[in-house]
Amino acid sequence: MKTTVDIPAKELEDLLQFTGAVTKKDAIVAAVTDFNRRRRMAELVKYAGTCDRFMTHEELMLLRETDRPLAAAPSARAEKLAAADAADGGLLR
Repeated sequence: MKTTVDIPAKELEDLLQFTGAVTKKDAIVAAVTDFNRRRRMAELVKYAGTCDRFMTHEELMLLRETDRPLAAAPSARAEKLAAADAADGGLLR
């Protein structure tokens, strides 16, 4: 998409230097891409700590000790996770 934008010369020079881009277009595309990536990652932060489907430390240790899947030695939490998995068809893995 073509567009005309008035970018201060010093800012554009810095952008070219920081991105290592050869052309102004490449530098601007790199900056916009980086900006969008950072914004998407910032949006994901709001979901941090909201998943209740991680295994506990005890379940992890049991899994390592027995070298078996949690289903082979189910705990109450493992049974809850299995039920949730069945309910959503395993989509949240």
